[in-house]
Amino acid sequence: MFSLPSLLAATTSDDIFKSMGDTMSSDVNPAQVLAVIAAFVGLCVLVSVFKKRADRAPRNSNEVNSPTKLMRQLCKEAGLKRSEIRELKKLAALQGVENPLTLLLCPSLMQAAIAKRRAGQA
Repeated sequence: MFSLPSLLAATTSDDIFKSMGDTMSSDVNPAQVLAVIAAFVGLCVLVSVFKKRADRAPRNSNEVNSPTKLMRQLCKEAGLKRSEIRELKKLAALQGVENPLTLLLCPSLMQAAIAKRRAGQA
């Protein structure tokens, strides 16, 4: 067997240039070039098909398109009773807030609505 240093020492720059010249002067096979181009086009088509498939939004059968249904579902998930929801709606109307659940998310807004309600009752 040959060792790596002996192979490197035996190879001269003339051998390398001769090998490169042989490679460069060889004829190009048009069938290989056509095959490479066809493979590239096929890869592009495949990527675009998968991209379009990924861009399509998955259909969710449980979509909530109604604000009322959304409100009802959120209140159910939060564990609110009907009487609590009615109170929140009254406080939201008093405070000028569109969605009563905003009062739950913003404690300072809830406190201001309660204070305003107490001031109105007294």
